[in-house]
Amino acid sequence: MRWIFAVLAAVTLTATACTDGFVLEPLVGPAGDPLTSATADDCPPYIEICGPVDPGGGGSTSLPIDVANGWNGADCRNTSMGGGDSDGDGLNDRCEFDVAHAFAPVLKFDPGDDTTRDEYYVVMPGSGSRIMIFYAFGYHRDHGYAFGLGSHNGDSEFLVFETFPPTDNNDPWRLSRAYLSAHRGETFAGNDVDSSVLVFGSTLQTGWEGRPLIWVAKNKHANYVSQIACDSGAGTLDDCDNNTVTGWFWVYENGNLGQSDSRTYDRAGCAVPSRSISNERECYWEWGHKFLGWQEWDGKGSTSYHYLLSDFGFDGDEAHING
Repeated sequence: MRWIFAVLAAVTLTATACTDGFVLEPLVGPAGDPLTSATADDCPPYIEICGPVDPGGGGSTSLPIDVANGWNGADCRNTSMGGGDSDGDGLNDRCEFDVAHAFAPVLKFDPGDDTTRDEYYVVMPGSGSRIMIFYAFGYHRDHGYAFGLGSHNGDSEFLVFETFPPTDNNDPWRLSRAYLSAHRGETFAGNDVDSSVLVFGSTLQTGWEGRPLIWVAKNKHANYVSQIACDSGAGTLDDCDNNTVTGWFWVYENGNLGQSDSRTYDRAGCAVPSRSISNERECYWEWGHKFLGWQEWDGKGSTSYHYLLSDFGFDGDEAHING
């Protein structure tokens, strides 16, 4: 079998989309609404952010998102309001849920993929007025490439969103930058297949309710900005050719890994799977714990979520997106 590995290119994003004459056909959302393509959607799949960060003032590099209950930056940091601050990070718990829910992405899957998962999230303050979100997909199984090569229990793909709250309750929040994991730090057959990217919010396509749209590679669950990027990912090993199923990242009130809930977590952030496939537990904040998708050790496993959370500062006082 011949493996083709793409050359990684650094591309500077500007307010003008880079185009190569290819236009994606419009997609259809869950309510029949068309899904729109954002600027730079048809840029090369490997994008390195070289431009300035949008401070949240409405520039072309960010994606506006409405958050329920009219939270602004000051209110989100007011822990004396209803909701409190059970994880002691300086953010109101209710705001954390509303923000994570509002930015939760629409997902495009292959109908033949095994996407069984238990989703959790963390919301943390970033530098300045930034609010950072970590979405942990928690897939139960990675089925590998052709013929099951590289398969293993557990798949710890994730997203990190950098958001800016408004100062006025009537203005939208903004997704400034997004980190999409795609085999972070992984090799296959001796080759680097890490296709993770850091992109401006406006680079993402949008779906239902204007939410960010993420393309998920069949069987491997890597995250991409478009079908083109997916099919070029991991040295063209990843595949989104038949991604016709629309799903969502489900945000539950007891799904915040920064909180303790006796029904779901202990103080180590250990979670019981909602689909009850085994008696195994996953401890998101335990060092050195391979993520196994609530299944037994198969000699492989997936990268520890604690390692990934720590890499982006979610175990400290301020999270960031420069992992």
